Amino acid sequence: PPPPTPTTTGRSSGHSGPSDSSSSSGPSSSPTTVPATAPNGGQGGPGPSGGGSGGDRGHEGSGPQSTTVPRAPEVHTYGSAGGTVTVRLAHGQLQLLDDSAAGGYRASVENAQPDDIEVRFDSAQGQVRWRIRVRVDHDGQLTHEVTQS
Repeated sequence: PPPPTPTTTGRSSGHSGPSDSSSSSGPSSSPTTVPATAPNGGQGGPGPSGGGSGGDRGHEGSGPQSTTVPRAPEVHTYGSAGGTVTVRLAHGQLQLLDDSAAGGYRASVENAQPDDIEVRFDSAQGQVRWRIRVRVDHDGQLTHEVTQS
């Protein structure tokens, strides 16, 4: 039989042709699933492959196994008049890489959790406050808010 064909999982685009995405040529934003082994352990014929005693028979008849390849880490920078925040998203968790206040502002990290980062930039006179908040939603997607008060 022919070797298994790798498959891709993720959001459907509503058609079955090749992707017509015009975004960057970088890594896909959806995880990719590829078969870990050929059906029946790469052996021809129906049923489980291999003989002998022992071994893992917990997957008999369940079809090919697959492995999910994680997305590459992403680095994002968000800015305001008060300053900038740079975060890294890897394995569904955020990491604050840098916060840099603009001239006349000072930065304070209000929250630096794996799913929620918030940095505030206060003007030297205390009259203006910028807030940059970056979160990971329940689907693992980044959201951000830049507000002034």
